[in-house]
Amino acid sequence: MNSFVEFVILLITFAVIIVICTGIFHLWSCFRVWRKDQRPPGPYHLKNIIAHSPPPVQQTRHIFQEDLDEISIDGSSF
Repeated sequence: MNSFVEFVILLITFAVIIVICTGIFHLWSCFRVWRKDQRPPGPYHLKNIIAHSPPPVQQTRHIFQEDLDEISIDGSSF
C-alpha cells in the first residue's frame, strides 16, 4: 500500500473512534441515574406546588361565608 492509502485509513479510524466515543458519552449522560437527594427540584416539584397553590375549597368557602355574614342585603356593613 502506498502512504496515501495508509493515511486515509488512519484518518477514517480516528474519525470512527471519535464518533463511537461521542455516542457513548451522549448515551451515558442521557441515561445516568441521579440519587434522589442529588436531583435538582424541577418546576413541578411537590413543595413548589404546595407553596403556590390556593387554599383548599373548604377554607375558601369559609372565608366567603364570613364576608357574606358581615354584609347586609342592601350592601352596607353591619
